[in-house]
Amino acid sequence: MVLAATTFEVVLAVLIPLISAFIGAVSGALVARHIRRAQLNAEAAVRIESYVVEANDAIAAVKRDGPFDVEPFNRALNLLGEARFHSKRIDSSELDGRLDGAQGAATDIIDYEDIAGLPHLKKAIQNVMDVVILYMMLPPLRPWRREPKAPPSFFPTRREYNQLVKLTPGREQIDYADLRGWEADKEKELKKKRGR
Repeated sequence: MVLAATTFEVVLAVLIPLISAFIGAVSGALVARHIRRAQLNAEAAVRIESYVVEANDAIAAVKRDGPFDVEPFNRALNLLGEARFHSKRIDSSELDGRLDGAQGAATDIIDYEDIAGLPHLKKAIQNVMDVVILYMMLPPLRPWRREPKAPPSFFPTRREYNQLVKLTPGREQIDYADLRGWEADKEKELKKKRGR
Protein backbone atom coordinates (compact mmCIF):
# COMPACT_ATOMS: atom_id res chain seq x y z
CA MET A 1 0.00 0.00 0.00
CA VAL A 2 1.43 3.33 -1.08
CA LEU A 3 0.57 6.42 0.87
CA ALA A 4 0.02 9.46 -1.24
CA ALA A 5 0.74 12.79 0.41
CA THR A 6 -1.25 15.78 -0.55
CA THR A 7 0.41 19.05 -1.48
CA PHE A 8 -0.78 20.57 1.76
CA GLU A 9 0.86 17.84 3.82
CA VAL A 10 4.14 18.28 1.97
CA VAL A 11 4.09 22.03 2.51
CA LEU A 12 3.39 21.53 6.20
CA ALA A 13 6.16 18.96 6.49
CA VAL A 14 8.63 21.48 5.06
CA LEU A 15 7.35 24.68 6.66
CA ILE A 16 7.00 23.52 10.27
CA PRO A 17 10.73 22.70 10.70
CA LEU A 18 11.69 25.94 8.91
CA ILE A 19 9.44 28.07 11.12
CA SER A 20 10.71 26.30 14.24
CA ALA A 21 14.31 26.87 13.20
CA PHE A 22 13.60 30.56 12.49
CA ILE A 23 11.96 31.09 15.88
CA GLY A 24 14.85 29.33 17.62
CA ALA A 25 17.44 31.43 15.78
CA VAL A 26 15.68 34.71 16.56
CA SER A 27 15.18 33.90 20.23
CA GLY A 28 18.78 32.69 20.51
CA ALA A 29 20.04 35.91 18.96
CA LEU A 30 17.95 38.01 21.35
CA VAL A 31 19.19 36.09 24.37
CA ALA A 32 22.81 36.35 23.18
CA ARG A 33 22.38 40.11 22.63
CA HIS A 34 20.91 40.53 26.13
CA ILE A 35 23.72 38.55 27.73
CA ARG A 36 26.42 40.46 25.80
CA ARG A 37 24.93 43.81 26.78
CA ALA A 38 24.84 42.72 30.43
CA GLN A 39 28.49 41.63 30.16
CA LEU A 40 29.47 45.00 28.68
CA ASN A 41 27.60 46.80 31.46
CA ALA A 42 29.36 44.67 34.06
CA GLU A 43 32.77 45.43 32.49
CA ALA A 44 31.99 49.16 32.44
CA ALA A 45 30.75 48.98 36.04
CA VAL A 46 34.01 47.34 37.16
CA ARG A 47 35.96 50.16 35.53
CA ILE A 48 33.66 52.79 37.07
CA GLU A 49 33.98 51.12 40.45
CA SER A 50 37.77 51.30 40.28
CA TYR A 51 37.62 55.05 39.57
CA VAL A 52 35.12 55.67 42.36
CA VAL A 53 37.16 53.62 44.85
CA GLU A 54 40.29 55.59 43.86
CA ALA A 55 38.37 58.85 44.36
CA ASN A 56 37.30 57.66 47.80
CA ASP A 57 40.88 56.64 48.63
CA ALA A 58 42.15 60.06 47.50
CA ILE A 59 40.01 61.85 50.06
CA ALA A 60 40.17 59.20 52.79
CA ALA A 61 43.46 60.48 54.20
CA VAL A 62 42.38 64.13 54.27
CA LYS A 63 42.37 65.57 57.77
CA ARG A 64 39.71 68.13 58.66
CA ASP A 65 42.00 69.97 61.07
CA GLY A 66 44.92 71.17 59.03
CA PRO A 67 45.84 73.35 56.12
CA PHE A 68 43.65 72.88 53.07
CA ASP A 69 45.27 70.72 50.40
CA VAL A 70 43.48 70.89 47.06
CA GLU A 71 45.37 67.96 45.48
CA PRO A 72 43.29 65.06 46.89
CA PHE A 73 40.08 66.83 45.88
CA ASN A 74 41.35 67.57 42.37
CA ARG A 75 42.30 63.91 42.05
CA ALA A 76 38.87 62.81 43.30
CA LEU A 77 37.12 65.20 40.92
CA ASN A 78 39.15 63.93 37.94
CA LEU A 79 38.45 60.31 38.87
CA LEU A 80 34.74 61.01 39.24
CA GLY A 81 34.84 62.62 35.79
CA GLU A 82 36.45 59.47 34.36
CA ALA A 83 33.81 57.34 36.05
CA ARG A 84 31.06 59.54 34.62
CA PHE A 85 32.58 59.28 31.14
CA HIS A 86 32.54 55.48 31.35
CA SER A 87 29.03 55.47 32.82
CA LYS A 88 27.69 56.67 29.45
CA ARG A 89 28.20 53.10 28.20
CA ILE A 90 25.77 51.82 30.80
CA ASP A 91 23.20 54.50 29.93
CA SER A 92 21.74 54.81 33.43
CA SER A 93 20.25 58.15 34.36
CA GLU A 94 20.38 57.14 38.03
CA LEU A 95 24.13 56.44 37.94
CA ASP A 96 24.83 59.57 35.91
CA GLY A 97 22.80 61.72 38.31
CA ARG A 98 24.60 60.37 41.36
CA LEU A 99 28.00 60.88 39.76
CA ASP A 100 26.98 64.43 38.84
CA GLY A 101 26.00 65.12 42.46
CA ALA A 102 29.36 63.83 43.72
CA GLN A 103 31.17 66.01 41.19
CA GLY A 104 29.21 69.03 42.42
CA ALA A 105 30.26 68.39 46.02
CA ALA A 106 33.91 67.99 45.01
CA THR A 107 33.82 71.13 42.87
CA ASP A 108 32.45 73.22 45.74
CA ILE A 109 35.13 71.97 48.10
CA ILE A 110 37.81 72.92 45.56
CA ASP A 111 36.31 76.28 44.55
CA TYR A 112 35.76 77.52 48.11
CA GLU A 113 38.58 75.57 49.77
CA ASP A 114 35.98 74.44 52.27
CA ILE A 115 36.92 71.26 54.09
CA ALA A 116 33.50 71.24 55.82
CA GLY A 117 32.09 69.58 52.71
CA LEU A 118 34.27 66.47 53.13
CA PRO A 119 31.63 64.33 54.92
CA HIS A 120 29.11 65.22 52.23
CA LEU A 121 31.54 64.25 49.46
CA LYS A 122 32.16 60.91 51.17
CA LYS A 123 28.40 60.35 51.40
CA ALA A 124 28.01 61.27 47.71
CA ILE A 125 30.72 58.78 46.71
CA GLN A 126 29.07 56.03 48.76
CA ASN A 127 25.79 56.92 47.09
CA VAL A 128 27.43 56.31 43.69
CA MET A 129 28.84 52.95 44.80
CA ASP A 130 25.36 51.76 45.79
CA VAL A 131 24.31 51.97 42.13
CA VAL A 132 27.57 50.78 40.55
CA ILE A 133 27.32 47.51 42.44
CA LEU A 134 24.00 46.75 40.71
CA TYR A 135 25.66 46.80 37.31
CA MET A 136 28.62 44.67 38.36
CA MET A 137 26.35 41.63 38.58
CA LEU A 138 24.90 39.91 35.54
CA PRO A 139 21.13 40.23 35.67
CA PRO A 140 18.74 37.31 35.41
CA LEU A 141 17.71 36.36 31.91
CA ARG A 142 14.81 38.79 31.51
CA PRO A 143 15.33 41.02 28.47
CA TRP A 144 12.18 43.02 29.19
CA ARG A 145 13.70 44.28 32.44
CA ARG A 146 15.53 47.41 31.34
CA GLU A 147 17.33 48.84 34.36
CA PRO A 148 17.94 47.37 37.81
CA LYS A 149 16.11 49.09 40.63
CA ALA A 150 18.52 51.41 42.36
CA PRO A 151 18.62 51.64 46.14
CA PRO A 152 17.33 54.87 47.66
CA SER A 153 19.60 57.87 47.23
CA PHE A 154 21.21 59.32 50.35
CA PHE A 155 22.56 62.36 48.53
CA PRO A 156 20.70 64.92 46.42
CA THR A 157 21.01 65.36 42.68
CA ARG A 158 23.25 68.17 41.45
CA ARG A 159 20.28 70.49 40.93
CA GLU A 160 18.93 69.81 44.42
CA TYR A 161 22.43 70.13 45.86
CA ASN A 162 22.92 73.54 44.24
CA GLN A 163 19.64 74.72 45.78
CA LEU A 164 20.54 73.39 49.22
CA VAL A 165 24.06 74.77 49.65
CA LYS A 166 24.57 78.50 49.97
CA LEU A 167 27.49 80.80 50.54
CA THR A 168 27.81 82.04 54.09
CA PRO A 169 27.26 85.82 54.03
CA GLY A 170 30.52 87.76 54.44
CA ARG A 171 32.71 84.65 54.12
CA GLU A 172 33.95 82.50 51.26
CA GLN A 173 32.52 79.39 52.86
CA ILE A 174 29.49 77.25 52.11
CA ASP A 175 26.60 76.85 54.53
CA TYR A 176 25.69 73.15 54.61
CA ALA A 177 22.81 73.47 57.10
CA ASP A 178 20.07 72.92 54.49
CA LEU A 179 21.98 69.95 53.04
CA ARG A 180 22.31 68.40 56.50
CA GLY A 181 18.56 68.94 57.00
CA TRP A 182 17.81 67.28 53.64
CA GLU A 183 20.01 64.30 54.57
CA ALA A 184 18.31 63.95 57.98
CA ASP A 185 14.83 64.13 56.39
CA LYS A 186 15.82 61.54 53.79
CA GLU A 187 17.14 59.21 56.49
CA LYS A 188 13.89 59.53 58.48
CA GLU A 189 11.86 58.88 55.34
CA LEU A 190 13.85 55.74 54.51
CA LYS A 191 13.57 54.43 58.07
CA LYS A 192 9.83 55.00 57.93
CA LYS A 193 9.61 53.03 54.66
CA ARG A 194 11.51 50.15 56.23
CA GLY A 195 9.04 50.11 59.11
CA ARG A 196 11.42 50.94 61.92
